[in-house]
Amino acid sequence: MAGMLEAFTGKFPILLSFIFLVSGVILFGRTEVLVKYFKENWLLTIFLAYTFLSCFWSPFPIVSLKRWIQFLGIVLVGLAAISRPRSFKTIHTILMWYTGATLLLSITLIFIVASREFIAIDGAWTGFASSKNGFGALCTLAIVVWLPVLGNKESKLKSRFALLTLMLGFLGLWGSQSATALISTFTVLFIYSLIKFKINPAAKMLFLPVPILIFCFYIMNFTPYTPMDYLLQSMGRDNTLTGRTELWSMMIGLISEHPFFGIGYNGFWMDDGFSAAIVDNLLWTPRQAHNGYLDIINELGFVGLGLFLLVIGQSLFRAFRFIDWNNSTTVVFLFIICVAIVGNFAESSFCRIKKLEWWAFLLSFVCITPFNRNNTGQVLNE
Repeated sequence: MAGMLEAFTGKFPILLSFIFLVSGVILFGRTEVLVKYFKENWLLTIFLAYTFLSCFWSPFPIVSLKRWIQFLGIVLVGLAAISRPRSFKTIHTILMWYTGATLLLSITLIFIVASREFIAIDGAWTGFASSKNGFGALCTLAIVVWLPVLGNKESKLKSRFALLTLMLGFLGLWGSQSATALISTFTVLFIYSLIKFKINPAAKMLFLPVPILIFCFYIMNFTPYTPMDYLLQSMGRDNTLTGRTELWSMMIGLISEHPFFGIGYNGFWMDDGFSAAIVDNLLWTPRQAHNGYLDIINELGFVGLGLFLLVIGQSLFRAFRFIDWNNSTTVVFLFIICVAIVGNFAESSFCRIKKLEWWAFLLSFVCITPFNRNNTGQVLNE
């Protein structure tokens, strides 16, 4: 069974277009909101304009243009959702119940049905996702959006469901066997510990890395393995990162042919496109570079990567400023952005319409825009 979001975007393009159209109708007549948003997010505006231009030198310009419209559509959906004051919490709520319900249903069917629709040939869980990495990403996002809700004093029911979701999320991570999702999750937990525990910041930075340093000291002096060898073996991976390094070397060779402006937005991974040369030389069929940054360089060149890194930098800066210590909702957007940044070192979700992580990243970017604050800089709450 294809992933729920992939089925939604791939099999129901008319419904997806309808959602974008509704968002446009909501924003119609609110020109000042659109202008203000794109002014305040001028880096994203430039990146959007650049990706639009790249459609014209793509080998599949019509496909690239359609996917660019979907890119813009996600931004408009988020903008329509927060066009009213204090409504960004709605997006968090939607993400909570979507990831929580999908995760609960996936794991229930994994145990009850136990068929190839939900479990891969190698035994890894896939649930409603199309791959173990996709299911791992779902588990990570479920943990991320529900973690700050744990211990919610306003709603005991929501707090209990948060505990259940977190337990299912970690169970799903174990079953998915996705190292990428595992690393992303523990990155968020590390950041959460820095934020949550009321300890002097200098003490946090001093003591939190100590276990890692002790581990590295032991490995380097008392075992024949390097820390990287031990890490890879502990996750069941080889030195090629499950074939990724060979794929990456091929991608780098292709990038050298169009390093500055790339091949065009989403114009590479087509069945009859330039990716066929890579597929013919591998024993498996990739649908992505398994590195979001390489995919951006390949499709948009180093110019596109530079612009996108500026967008990421701005998103991190704003996410930290957006945090309201009295409101658990605001920290979620920082976690989602961090998951996307870390996860794209081994998987590609940036600029991929069928990836839940890309939707969540863009919606988070919209939510942390400066006009979600009042004149004093305080985050607006519902």
